[in-house]
Amino acid sequence: MSHLAISIRNLTKTFFIYEDRKATLKSLFAGFFRQGKTKRYEVLDDISLDIMAGEFLGIIGRNGSGKSTLLKIIAGIYAADKGSKLEVNGKVVPFLELGVGFNAELSGRENIFLNGTILGMSRKHLSEKFADIVGFAELENFIDMPIKNYSSGMMLRLAFSIAIQASADIYILDEILAVGDEAFQRKSLGVIETLRQEGKTVLFVSHSMDAIVQHCSRAIYIKNGQIASEGDPTEVAKFYQKDASRNYLPAQPLGRCGSSEIMMDSIIVQKEDIETLNTLTLTNNLTIEISYSTKIVNKFRPVVGFQITDSFERLCFGTHSGLESKILLDDQGQVTIDIDVSGLAKGEYKCNLAIADEETGARLDWFEEAFEFSIRRDSEVQGYLYLPVKFRKL
Repeated sequence: MSHLAISIRNLTKTFFIYEDRKATLKSLFAGFFRQGKTKRYEVLDDISLDIMAGEFLGIIGRNGSGKSTLLKIIAGIYAADKGSKLEVNGKVVPFLELGVGFNAELSGRENIFLNGTILGMSRKHLSEKFADIVGFAELENFIDMPIKNYSSGMMLRLAFSIAIQASADIYILDEILAVGDEAFQRKSLGVIETLRQEGKTVLFVSHSMDAIVQHCSRAIYIKNGQIASEGDPTEVAKFYQKDASRNYLPAQPLGRCGSSEIMMDSIIVQKEDIETLNTLTLTNNLTIEISYSTKIVNKFRPVVGFQITDSFERLCFGTHSGLESKILLDDQGQVTIDIDVSGLAKGEYKCNLAIADEETGARLDWFEEAFEFSIRRDSEVQGYLYLPVKFRKL
């Protein structure tokens, strides 16, 4: 008889973000992302859920809906609010934020033992599995190179290959299909299928509805911190796709801050596909259309800006309309941001959006992780940038 692997009752998680409206720093992004007065964000709102041992549960939802927060609470990374009840029966291995704990100055070989130890594996076990880890990650020629010289894709492949060697009762998989190229993703799907066949308890977050339907025995759709739909994966996926909209502006995402005197009313990302939802696959160009409104624009010199960060939360690039185009926002209207992303290496990225006062740096409206996108290329290069190169033989 199956038993409960995870039991959740009235789970709530609230974050408090401190926002400083009196910031005066005018440097590139200090004003956009200064902190100050405290605002309350209820990311998960009274969720109750039972997950049986051996169940393969798919979890879907927009960015900012609370999916990752739920997984981090189950993994013990975050604590739930007082009054919430959580029971986890069995050893958990979380595939969350792959690569956290890597030391950039150490080689891939050294990081296998460092990261594996963090995940609870013995040195003896890691030594026995070393060849499997390196082979699965396809890094035989690079394993003794410092990982600061790895591309983001290489680091993610190594992190995933280490994590799959950990033995557990419960596996938490958050967007692992974003790891590596298409061939590596097929291997990752093979790992998922093996876990399913072995009867492991798996929590699987993905924007791929095909993967949710193919692998999961049940699915839930989290919307604004609550379970909006639950049951058969096909039906939940259909409900989610019908409920999704290209005009994406979450009601209360983690990280939305600002004085609200000027607000983004809608965000539309070019090429957004309802099949892949908020994950875009790009090679060269990214276009963002933002509609905004305010009644007191004369009080400010408002500019709109963005930051792009990689999967390791490193800032790749950021700027705003005052710097690049000498454009200030009117009392209401639309602004389009065209970004040439051809200089980014293959990998997964997130975009933060902000409206701020150019003079004082006061944050008026800010979305952390407004959307995600992927860069796909035919070849994999080392490093974090993509520079077109031609070799000539003389």
